[in-house]
Amino acid sequence: MRLIKVAIATFCFFQSAVFAAADTTVIFEVGFGTKANIWDPVIALLPDNVKVINETRGSLMTPDAEPTTLAQDVAAMQKRIKQAKQNGSVIVVGHSYGGLVATQTLKTSLSEIDGMVLIEPTTLVHRLRFKALDKERVIADDKVIATYMPTHLQSQYQLLTDTLDQVQEALIPLPSNASDYSFYFNTNI
Repeated sequence: MRLIKVAIATFCFFQSAVFAAADTTVIFEVGFGTKANIWDPVIALLPDNVKVINETRGSLMTPDAEPTTLAQDVAAMQKRIKQAKQNGSVIVVGHSYGGLVATQTLKTSLSEIDGMVLIEPTTLVHRLRFKALDKERVIADDKVIATYMPTHLQSQYQLLTDTLDQVQEALIPLPSNASDYSFYFNTNI
């Protein structure tokens, strides 16, 4: 619910400025294990002239779906952005893992993205940094998470943690001009 409240506040801000254009498409990317319909209350508040792309990742569609890598999820986002850009401006909204997908996409598609809203985004290095602070705690947390996670998401989670465990240690910033139109919201403040 907190995610929805922050997103609503964000879109109220954007509505008066960016969404005035009839050629705007908003692409939503959900967090890990979440289906796209979580964005429905936010989408309902958008002006009628805004186009929306809100798809559930294929790895979440059915219990027997193959897990997808971060690179595959970024490639899918790039494809949606390229398609939407043909019709005008593109704004990407990402929450948690969706924020990671969005920022990784921004690094290669900066000229095609006109705005971005990040809500509690995951970063490539957060897991490494947490492990540096308390590796045993991270491992223990993974075990606890596995007991609550639906079985069909466990292989997806393992693939994600393996990816995050193997990244460069340095946090690579977004391109310098990305800050001109990106917004970051942390609902823990």
